Amino acid sequence: MKIVDRFNIERLWQRGPVVSVLRFEGMIMPRSRRGGVSLASHAAAIERAFRGAGLVAVAIVVNSPGGSPVQSALLYRRIRQLADEKRVPVIAFAEDVAASGGYWLALAGDEIYSEETSLLGSIGVISARRVRLLPVDGAARDRTAPSYCGRAKITTGSLPTGRKF
Repeated sequence: MKIVDRFNIERLWQRGPVVSVLRFEGMIMPRSRRGGVSLASHAAAIERAFRGAGLVAVAIVVNSPGGSPVQSALLYRRIRQLADEKRVPVIAFAEDVAASGGYWLALAGDEIYSEETSLLGSIGVISARRVRLLPVDGAARDRTAPSYCGRAKITTGSLPTGRKF
């Protein structure tokens, strides 16, 4: 009798469902700088996240005030392309801030989870002032610029405790 059969070693290497985690933290910028986020700095990690046996989901953790709209679009597009190609759901988690381009990244998820106190939203310039919008009829109206929430389901509130992402 082989030792493999005697101790059933194969069961020790059995893997359960796998959730890959991608972390996007810091300013989104076109060049790779220390602490910066770009497609160039995260391309290999994104590819690895969608590979592997037993993959059931990809989690993206966003903590970014935004930055380059081009890099945000490139990252968003690559994540959605791989998610659709591999048919894997993407779940986004907003930490302290997912604003502007960071929010755009979070929209790559099929669902977005955040704390009630997280700063979430506002694609474009973040501002506390009111903006003047010119609708098609030409009449100017003062109102706060609406935030775009895309196709993702957004859930705020307490995140489940006792789980590491």
